[in-house]
Amino acid sequence: FRTDFARLDTLRFVLGLNIPFGACTATAIPEKLRLIRAGLGIHADVISIVEPVNRFNLHYSVKKIQGAENGEEDLGHLIPEIDPLVASVEDIVSKIPSTIIYVDSITLGLSVATTLRTWLPPWTLIRPPHPKEWDADQYCHAGVTRILVATSAWGMGVHDPGVARVIQWKVKNLGNLDALI
Repeated sequence: FRTDFARLDTLRFVLGLNIPFGACTATAIPEKLRLIRAGLGIHADVISIVEPVNRFNLHYSVKKIQGAENGEEDLGHLIPEIDPLVASVEDIVSKIPSTIIYVDSITLGLSVATTLRTWLPPWTLIRPPHPKEWDADQYCHAGVTRILVATSAWGMGVHDPGVARVIQWKVKNLGNLDALI
């Protein structure tokens, strides 16, 4: 969605500066806010309401990847230890808190998803003939999907009350706060 918002300056140019225009963001760092204001022609003295992102239901932590190669085995803690010979697939899945794992590329996402699937009992999903028609939101909000691996293009899951964990996997530049938000 950030790529869509990046084109708002074109809309602002077409409408003209004499038409009232507002912008909202929940994730922009101060430098990004400055760029947004400049790009949209919003005066520097405009009223800004800034709320902290720290909320009682969010916990922030950083964990160093211990594993070899890509480190996907470090995600093993997401799957509970349950004997598949005793428990049903439904029992195992119900023990997994709803989780979104954000990755920086589709290739990394496929690697993470493949690794996670190896720790779960076999399960079949019939994919629609046109994968673009698949609605991930529908399955996540219904609680069917327990772990969703997505790029930032999927959207921000932090504000979904049904999501218990949001993980940004393998952030390349911890010095860039914007990469984490």
